[in-house]
Amino acid sequence: MEISWTQHPIDPRVAKFIAAKIASSNSYSPWSSTGEIENLYDSVSGILPVGLKPEIAKEVVSHIRSVSITEEIIKRHPAARSAAHSKHIQRVYSSRGILEASRAAKVPPMGLFKEMMILAGYSGELTLKAMNNRVNPEVYFQKYDLEQMKIACENDASCPAHQASRLAISEANENTVVEFFRAAKIPFRTQEQLKDSGITAATPDILFDSPVRINGVQCIWLDNKDFTALPQGKVHDSAIKQAERNNRIYGPGAFLTRGTCVLHIGESPVFDTLDLFTRGADGLLVPTSGIQAAIKHIDTPEESFRTEIDMPKSRSKSKSNRRSNSQGKSRRSKRGGSQPSSRSRYSSRSAKATDQMSITQLQIMAKQRGIPFAGLSKQKLIERINKYIK
Repeated sequence: MEISWTQHPIDPRVAKFIAAKIASSNSYSPWSSTGEIENLYDSVSGILPVGLKPEIAKEVVSHIRSVSITEEIIKRHPAARSAAHSKHIQRVYSSRGILEASRAAKVPPMGLFKEMMILAGYSGELTLKAMNNRVNPEVYFQKYDLEQMKIACENDASCPAHQASRLAISEANENTVVEFFRAAKIPFRTQEQLKDSGITAATPDILFDSPVRINGVQCIWLDNKDFTALPQGKVHDSAIKQAERNNRIYGPGAFLTRGTCVLHIGESPVFDTLDLFTRGADGLLVPTSGIQAAIKHIDTPEESFRTEIDMPKSRSKSKSNRRSNSQGKSRRSKRGGSQPSSRSRYSSRSAKATDQMSITQLQIMAKQRGIPFAGLSKQKLIERINKYIK
């Protein structure tokens, strides 16, 4: 089976320009005004993809702004501690508030507030709990500090309240993407099903039972990211580590994003979903059309090969299951033994990999033998499999 849709790769210069604007603005707010997005859009419209609708392009600009702010917060957070020790910054905080102190120190307001509270004698652990509402901040902080904490939170994307809101939207959109692919009637397991099975090391949003060709690339897993993929940064590095885990355990897969400035994250391709969904004012995705419009059914031998991922087995089987298994074995023995399955033809460790085999068949063979294969070309994969033959 093949699923394909139009891609709109974003020129990396768009991300670079917006990141520079964010860095110079000293703004860490999670909120973007219509005017700010319009100005950013006007500045980069000349290098945005021609076929991208203005409303979708502005969504991409908004995503790049959000990721750029996250990167700035991560980058400048370590400087908050030294800034809190500055007598000048302390005076600004006392007389003009946390936002002015943040601007003067050029550090995120939440990080600066935390360090100033610790410096003032508050417990570091309790301060963090109060900022995360795990301890009642109205009881813990004095009136002025409580007001400044609320102001800092309103103007800092790293505030726990904003993070929780963003996570809720991201999870809702993840479910929308999963349901979108479920409509294609392709067998797969979800992240929740993997976790329920005891798997925690690598839990992509979608793990296909058999590889599916997505935009011309064989994929066994998909993971949705509710942002635009940028060429570098901590967010990018985190996704690389995730891709490496998924590829090592399951085989090659891909990321789905709301626009992308890169073709790959690590060795995993990135596909934008801009043509598949629109985004509402509430941040939630809505499918633009049925999945069937993007699906092409291709009758190839590849579809008969199932990639089995080792799942945790129960320690004990029920009596009925054991009886069923023994009866099945008995029936097969009476028929003169079971017929070799399509998978068993490649499970023998003496079987050689050949050019006549498809990439999916080779990947399954490698998986059965415990041979790493992520990112390998067909020829390299053949060489590696045959090298392992004893």
